[in-house]
Amino acid sequence: FAPADANKTFLVVITNDELDEPTEYFTTMLSNPTNGAMIDAPASVFVYITNDDPGPVFQFSTSDWSIGESESEVNLTVTKSGSSAYSYSVSYASSNGTATAGSDYTAVSSSLTFSPSDTSKTLSVSVTADTVYEADEEFTVAITGVSGDGTIGALSPATVTIQDDDTA
Repeated sequence: FAPADANKTFLVVITNDELDEPTEYFTTMLSNPTNGAMIDAPASVFVYITNDDPGPVFQFSTSDWSIGESESEVNLTVTKSGSSAYSYSVSYASSNGTATAGSDYTAVSSSLTFSPSDTSKTLSVSVTADTVYEADEEFTVAITGVSGDGTIGALSPATVTIQDDDTA
């Protein structure tokens, strides 16, 4: 400070990252004045860094799945894109199409928990075999909700085709 200076400004460079994370902060403190100068209160301040990164996107790895009627279950993969310091809960549920829950497949309605390091999770839907010759049948599984600032991607819902394996 020169004798007539009452204020000075200094620059603190913030490093940008692409991690969805909570607000961070650090403290800046003035100390060790020289030549008889004194530091008035406040001698320290908190500097808050507000997150500006979007939350992750959750969707199925593909929107179309097929399974043979005699197979016992189909495994669908839900993916997470984007980094985050948070855990997320992803809800999902099935819906009838031409396939009917209870006779062609077992309805599902549950959730998956993604930790910060998880990039994918698998959910299973049981398929019911029968001996009736019929056309292929379909049902859907949709991501119905995501906790926090996560979002549902374009690859939801997923359509599952049950391929008939009976003969006429």
